[in-house]
Amino acid sequence: MTAHADALPESVPLSGITDLSADELIDSLIQVWGWKMGSAKSREARSHLWVPAALGDFNGPVQARDVVMFLATAAKNSEQYNDTVDDRVLVPTAMRKALLECSRNKIISVGEENKEIGRLLVHMQGLGHPVLVPFELEQVELTVADADLLIESGVFSKGADGRYWVPEIYRHGLGFNSERRARVLW
Repeated sequence: MTAHADALPESVPLSGITDLSADELIDSLIQVWGWKMGSAKSREARSHLWVPAALGDFNGPVQARDVVMFLATAAKNSEQYNDTVDDRVLVPTAMRKALLECSRNKIISVGEENKEIGRLLVHMQGLGHPVLVPFELEQVELTVADADLLIESGVFSKGADGRYWVPEIYRHGLGFNSERRARVLW
């Protein structure tokens, strides 16, 4: 998408992009979002790992609409920081802020596709108290059957301790907080 938008400092051959190895693809994406979610020497996550982890749910692949929304929002947000970073198109702060809008959009989209999941997501958005991830079902006022449906759809994952996790792409839009910062990916 960034190559089509002619937003990259170095051109990427669009015809052969599907033939690139994983390492070549990672290298070509560095000019989009940098090597890390901070300076190259920071202790922040590597961007090529952070983006799919932030946009994915517990069922696997990232959906194209989430990538498009993320890139568009992060690019728009990056305009206000354009003088702070010169090694990438998207600024880390803008990418983190884009995740909130992507999360809200994801909840709306999933709710339109699956009314039952949408009802449960709206219910959790409307809770009148803070929720920390991981959490117990009582905290989000859901039944085991509701949780099983959310697990099946990739919205929840149940930990070994019986508590539930929500991926980043849903957590922000639900207004949930995290007990701790996500582990930094080196």
